Amino acid sequence: MRTGLVSLVIFLVAASVAESAQDEGFALRWGETIPGARVVAVSEQGVSVSVDGGVPRRIGWHRIRSLPSSFEAEAVPFESIREDAWRASIRLRRGDYIAAEPLFVSLFQRLAGTDGPGTAHAGAGLARCRLARGAAAEAVAPWTRCVRSTELGQSKLSPDNAASVLAGAPSRLQPGLAPFFAPGQGRGVLAAESVLWPFGTSELVDAYIAAVACDRHERRWHDPGLSDGVLQQERVRSDTDLLIAIAFTRHPDALRRELARAALDRWIETAPDSLEAWAVVWSRVAVGRSLVREDDPSLRAEGVLTLLGVVAAYPDELQRLTALALAEASDTLLSDGDALSAEVLRAELRTRYRGKPAAVGPPDPTLLRYTEEPPP
Repeated sequence: MRTGLVSLVIFLVAASVAESAQDEGFALRWGETIPGARVVAVSEQGVSVSVDGGVPRRIGWHRIRSLPSSFEAEAVPFESIREDAWRASIRLRRGDYIAAEPLFVSLFQRLAGTDGPGTAHAGAGLARCRLARGAAAEAVAPWTRCVRSTELGQSKLSPDNAASVLAGAPSRLQPGLAPFFAPGQGRGVLAAESVLWPFGTSELVDAYIAAVACDRHERRWHDPGLSDGVLQQERVRSDTDLLIAIAFTRHPDALRRELARAALDRWIETAPDSLEAWAVVWSRVAVGRSLVREDDPSLRAEGVLTLLGVVAAYPDELQRLTALALAEASDTLLSDGDALSAEVLRAELRTRYRGKPAAVGPPDPTLLRYTEEPPP
């Protein structure tokens, strides 16, 4: 009896060890392990693994070191993606953005037709490379693709979708990608988005694109179904709230523009330490750019003061935005007949920002997660 019991225990322990071990030959890079992982499929997006018989999840090729021999033949068609993803990751990790960008461009083009960890990795990496050289408008499309790829299939209430601009909380927004662009740049952003990313797969991205569209089109409303209910909130609660309010600062209806500006001001004033500094800059620039487009001279003058206040309070926080604020203030003064003050601001713009790369701030957690840290 005792012998039989011992044999049963040994069998159960052996089965447990076998169940929790990774497939033989399957290994991840950077010393990462997934106990109990079994490879069940490979695709252009990466490797699908099941942990202890659970629902399979995909892992991007940039994290795969080796595969079980039984899957090597199936993985041959994706060998170039696997190699390029790894090389791009290594170059990005050592800060060689110039060498990494062409690889990420190639990966992004090959994977943009589908969603998954490979597309998220390519989009995040390409966005980081373009931001590193100050090409904010060109970074929008890969950033939005990364966000959409990470959100598809997730619950609206999942931790990844509960991001916020609140201080100390994770945010999917990239500080250097404020939805304000110089003339001509916004058109390029919208052209890429209208072709590649239809509305409806991410509320955050929909709100971002609406903000860009409303910023570009004077007194025209680009309506993706955004609700103005957030304008009544006492505090900002999420990234999406901030973007919706920014979009409404350019609404064709004067009352909604006023409500949006009041909401942004209220969110900053009622809890000045609750928002990240870059979110405050976004809000102030949105209010100022909205005011200088009003017909009332007093509101336009208030808008100029708001924009100059951003430059004075946050001179080095986000240089692309402070430069844009200076240019907007100068243009407004010139159109209102104050050519002397306008030229003073233009001279300041040339002196302060000539030859300096755009300061875009640190990469957001989404970009870091999909280019440096293994997703959970």
